[in-house]
Amino acid sequence: MQIDKLKLTTIKYVTERKDLVIDAILNILPENMKKSISPKSFKRTSLIGQYGDPMLFLELSISKNPEQAVKHIFSKLTETEKKRLIEEFDTRMDDETTTFYFRLDKFAPLQDELYLNDGSDVIKAEIKFRIYGKYNAEAVKQYLKDLMEIE
Repeated sequence: MQIDKLKLTTIKYVTERKDLVIDAILNILPENMKKSISPKSFKRTSLIGQYGDPMLFLELSISKNPEQAVKHIFSKLTETEKKRLIEEFDTRMDDETTTFYFRLDKFAPLQDELYLNDGSDVIKAEIKFRIYGKYNAEAVKQYLKDLMEIE
């Protein structure tokens, strides 16, 4: 088993500066990755909000060494948050797509902080696993624990 891809997505609202939203996503990543990703690496989709406001959907997919990025993200979370992710594994893991989902506060990375946030104005993280052989939820959970360095 390995991590196939890490996908980070968010929505930039009309009241937010695009450069700050992109910086927030980049600040989640390790320094060496941050330097190799340009703002042009983001897939952008223009949207119209409920009240006609323009919005921008931003997506960054990391398929080159995604495990390093995931380990870095987990290293910034508190032990309590890591344990919460494991406790909520069954609701966060999609067995069919072998994808693990969680949400991070959108602007905390600008202050060099990182924490979970289940609201709607967040950075959504999706860890897509490549499973060799039959899918085993307990093996995926243990793999995540190993990445988080918790027991």
